[in-house]
Amino acid sequence: MVPHVSQGGRYDRLYEQFDQNTSAVGLAFDVDTLAKHMVAEPEPEKICILATPATHAVAEQFRTEIDEQVVDIQYELRNKSVYQKIYQVVEENSQYKVVEK
Repeated sequence: MVPHVSQGGRYDRLYEQFDQNTSAVGLAFDVDTLAKHMVAEPEPEKICILATPATHAVAEQFRTEIDEQVVDIQYELRNKSVYQKIYQVVEENSQYKVVEK
């Protein structure tokens, strides 16, 4: 049996009580029934990229390459336990690259 998750109808005559001739419709959802049938999605992975003002653009470019995760760019790591992965922008051979810490 499929549960009812919404109800609604026309309420044209409701406005007649207020001496108005207006058409109206209404719709309501049963939030409890909807919630029972929702599937929780897994929490996205949280990633931190450590950068400096000079390397922020490199970190931002790396961030665009990461899909479906929460990515923060920070200049100072305040709470390491929040993140599943931590990357850092480093300079090597006069070029910047992003490495996992």
